[in-house]
Amino acid sequence: MAGRTLFWLSFICIASATLCMFIGFSTPYWIKSWTRVHSPMSNVGLWHVCMAGYIKPRDPELHAYVGCWWIHSTLFKDVSFNIMPHWFRLVQAFAIFTLVCDIVTFALMLMYLSEYTQEPVFKNRKVKMFSIICGLNGLGAFLVFIDSLVFAQMSIDPEWMPRPWMNYLSYSYGLNVLSGFFNAFACMFVFLLVEVIRSKPKNPDVKDTGDTFI
Repeated sequence: MAGRTLFWLSFICIASATLCMFIGFSTPYWIKSWTRVHSPMSNVGLWHVCMAGYIKPRDPELHAYVGCWWIHSTLFKDVSFNIMPHWFRLVQAFAIFTLVCDIVTFALMLMYLSEYTQEPVFKNRKVKMFSIICGLNGLGAFLVFIDSLVFAQMSIDPEWMPRPWMNYLSYSYGLNVLSGFFNAFACMFVFLLVEVIRSKPKNPDVKDTGDTFI
């Protein structure tokens, strides 16, 4: 009974972490300007940016960028480092790794629910597979902690964000942070699930046929 409860708690947390991370990863509102103020950057996501007159610092030509574009667009080749400094690329990389961890753990949990995939994937190695899930969730939580901390700190840096007091961290960033909490709780629940499985008495005469849920 305890194992079943821990599994479903883990599954809910992993599914929530995957959903939150996917939305935060793909939406362009990690940082947004306040309504009724004019900020050179209207909103910024990991892969999309909206500009409203952004001018590269110390640009003698004072070329202004206006519009919403993919952040790797060739239109930004002259200001690519200003928009995506090293720390920003690190945040992008951490977000990619976190999303991969979430998708893998969610897929493994779905495999355990299916009678067609539970036996070939989990037979005689439940502890190992759930330990992998636990480790991936812990890694995801750690990566989210780092990229959230870095992004929040650098978002108030005027060298990157002009007039940072005119902007605020928006829902995409919040969902990223929330996915980290869900990953942390999932890691805890899966760890307890592994301990429950280990504590179960083993009968060498009975084979693990996948008939029991946990």
